[in-house]
Amino acid sequence: MGARGPSPTPTNILKARDSWLAKKRDDGIERQVSRPHRPKDIGKKARYVWDRLIKYLEPLNILNKVDRFALRRYAEMFVIYQETQKSLDEKGYIMPVKDRNGQILSYKDRPEIRRLLQLNDQLCKIERSFAMSPGARAALSVAHFEAHNSKGNKKSKEDSLDYFKIG
Repeated sequence: MGARGPSPTPTNILKARDSWLAKKRDDGIERQVSRPHRPKDIGKKARYVWDRLIKYLEPLNILNKVDRFALRRYAEMFVIYQETQKSLDEKGYIMPVKDRNGQILSYKDRPEIRRLLQLNDQLCKIERSFAMSPGARAALSVAHFEAHNSKGNKKSKEDSLDYFKIG
């Protein structure tokens, strides 16, 4: 039987929340915050996503070098997700089912829809683990985010979803 309950919250996140548990937790392991190195063998589009991810996640002080693998997976899956979405936008979401004579019998969903939904689930799981969803960010203290985001700037292009748009 697998482990029960939620996985333990990393100490760095507990510290950002000003949690009493962060002060109490002393397991003898010093968790260093460090920027993961971008893999050299990822594609151009995934590199673009990687750079944006690091820009957003680094101020949270939760990254470590070992996160490189999860971030790589996320960047590559995000590119596939966008390409699948683009394909569906071009072809449509449904396709005809034809008989041998070419007569349309009915319509069905394109197989890409299932792929898109699977990718979406996987991306959401990774996003939650890196505080990239509203609920995960809400778990961090508001003061922590205000310190990094209250520079009095107007909304920039980086604040919109178009910032991750590839091509």
